[in-house]
This record gives sequence, C-alpha cells and structure tokens, in this order.
Amino acid sequence: MFRDQLFAEQCVIVTGGGTGIGWATASLFYALGAKVCLLGRRLEILQSAAKRLDPTLSRAMFYSCDIRKAEQVEQVIESAYATLGRIDILVN
Repeated sequence: MFRDQLFAEQCVIVTGGGTGIGWATASLFYALGAKVCLLGRRLEILQSAAKRLDPTLSRAMFYSCDIRKAEQVEQVIESAYATLGRIDILVN
C-alpha cells in the first residue's frame, strides 16, 4: 500500500508506542524507513518493544515519561531531539 522507504530519514515520536495502537503505528513507520522514538510510562515494555523493532537500537529508541507531566515531556523531547537531530512527526 505504501512505497518502500516512504519515511526514510524521517524521525517519528509515538506516545504509547510500547503496546496496542501505538506499537502498531510505530512498527509501520519503522517498516517504512523512519527512525522511531517510543514514549510511555513503563520502561521495560518500551525497551522490549524497541528491541523487537530494531535489536541494535540504531533506528529505534525509547524514553519513559508520563505525558501528563509537562516537565517530563520537555526533558524527553529535548533528549530525543539531541539524539535524532530533528523531529518530523508526533503521533499522540
């Protein structure tokens, strides 16, 4: 349905990316070439999900935060931006 590498060189943040719809969304972006950053509250689940996408963690990363806490979100976004160099898409 989508052309290969449609999101190559794009950086995508997905909240709730460790499970459910968030996981499915992150998986599709990853399959289409994007670098993905998974956000959520449960670090172990995020780590497992990121490693399922990319065992080397070269195109998948994860951060634990509670999106209801603005200061945590700001810190995570700053860290992700510093690592990725850009943020193109946010799926919340």
